[in-house]
Amino acid sequence: MLLFQGHAGCGKTTLARLFAKEYLCENRDEENGACGECYNCKMLEEYIETGNSGSLMNVREIDVTDSSRKQDIDEMLEDASIPAYDGSWKIFILDECHMMSNAAQNRLLKNLEEPAEKVLMILCTTDPEKLLPTIISRCQYIFKVTKPTQKELGSLLARVCKQEGVKYDPRGLSLVCVKGDFVPRKSLVALEQVVREKGSVTYEDALEVLNIVADKYFFTFFELLLRDPISIFDYITFIGKIKSEMDLRHFVESLIAFTLRGIYVANGIHVEGLDRSEINQYRVLFSKFTPGDIAYLLDLLLAMKSSQDIEAKLLLLGYRGILRQPSAVTEEKDDLLDVTKIKAADEKSVGDKNYLQSITMTEEDKKSFIEERSKPVDLNTLATMFRGTKIDFNNPSSTGEGN
Repeated sequence: MLLFQGHAGCGKTTLARLFAKEYLCENRDEENGACGECYNCKMLEEYIETGNSGSLMNVREIDVTDSSRKQDIDEMLEDASIPAYDGSWKIFILDECHMMSNAAQNRLLKNLEEPAEKVLMILCTTDPEKLLPTIISRCQYIFKVTKPTQKELGSLLARVCKQEGVKYDPRGLSLVCVKGDFVPRKSLVALEQVVREKGSVTYEDALEVLNIVADKYFFTFFELLLRDPISIFDYITFIGKIKSEMDLRHFVESLIAFTLRGIYVANGIHVEGLDRSEINQYRVLFSKFTPGDIAYLLDLLLAMKSSQDIEAKLLLLGYRGILRQPSAVTEEKDDLLDVTKIKAADEKSVGDKNYLQSITMTEEDKKSFIEERSKPVDLNTLATMFRGTKIDFNNPSSTGEGN
């Protein structure tokens, strides 16, 4: 039994079909693999391309997302117990096998303990953790299918364009890769979309058709908000331009993705799709933020993404800025939290903000914070906090009224 695991759209099922071709080729060469000329090879090549196995007697592909019942596995195993009429291999491909019910997995496991001769089970999954550990332990080979690099995927897309006679440029293909999240299947769909609408795959074509927000807009966005002071006129003019060209929700979603890329780059983590000059731009920009600023910024953007008033919140940023703001419920002048001013409904918000501040503080800030708040509190202040009155037992005139 074989197991292919990895991202969706990266070729697990296609690889399983290619393995089937190697097993069923009538004239397979040990060094060069399947001959590609025999009847089985030709039938399997059509199956690899279309997924139609109707003309193949010894290959059965099961999409478990449509067939997860124990009865379906029973039928497959009953078929597996009958030898092929020509004495060759019988191959069963279970796509998205992690969707099998526990009963179906146990039924499959029972059969694997005493497998039939010349039966190959190929399991394909995006989530191997949902498979029973005993099933995984019985797989002779486990193949991890990963996303290709930008160079590998770009070469694939370029080869497709050349074969189809489509004009392209590397920057356009790079945008297609980014739009497809470096997944071959999604990237090929995006490529087809651009070619269908424009007939070519230039940078401008990909930007327009795929509705990709160019990074230049995000750099401008941050540049405007990092000015001291912020030019409200320039910022609002920029938001108006964005609104006229694209959906603001899409802009914010893309802005979050841009910010996440910036966080990775600023911390020295490789990000696909960026060249050296772009990486340097990210580093310069995000070096202007402290960890606390980043936490505050992400909190704002995520809240904005799910808001019904995205336009108003974007405009508000021009007045408030994107750098971390002091808590609205702390009094800097006396370093004491006035709990009497906090409503019960605000307690969770206050707690969340204090927690966010605590995990983003430097060790030096924490030390200073603790020292400042470790100062003794005089009795008058303490009494005021709890709406009480200090009683001086050494003063007979002190009645304690108001307690």
